[in-house]
Amino acid sequence: MKVEWLDRALTTCAYYYCLCTSEKQFVDECDRIKLPTWRQTQWISPDMHATTHHFIHDGKPLAMVCIQPDPTRTGIQIAALLVHEAVHIWQRHASYIGSHNDHGDEEEAYAIQNIAQNLMESYWEQTK
Repeated sequence: MKVEWLDRALTTCAYYYCLCTSEKQFVDECDRIKLPTWRQTQWISPDMHATTHHFIHDGKPLAMVCIQPDPTRTGIQIAALLVHEAVHIWQRHASYIGSHNDHGDEEEAYAIQNIAQNLMESYWEQTK
């Protein structure tokens, strides 16, 4: 019998999260998951470059990261915005599971890296 290597993940983010790169995408996803209209919010405020909307829907914590692609932003600026939003997801995850700041520094760094990488890969796939 062949050896099967197992997943190394020690924890899974409690939040389901996605990236929306257009207002239409955001509204369509809110409609698809049947988020009540009164729960829907503005995609991105005019004074923001990106935002994360947090919801509890059907008992599941959701985070919808919204960013408007802008050809005047550098890749570094986009990455920094997505890391910023990844930190918000991690903070909500920690609060949701009741651990607040008692994660080790390394666990927190890996978690934020993973969330940010997923957001960046999604951004790349949606905008290439």
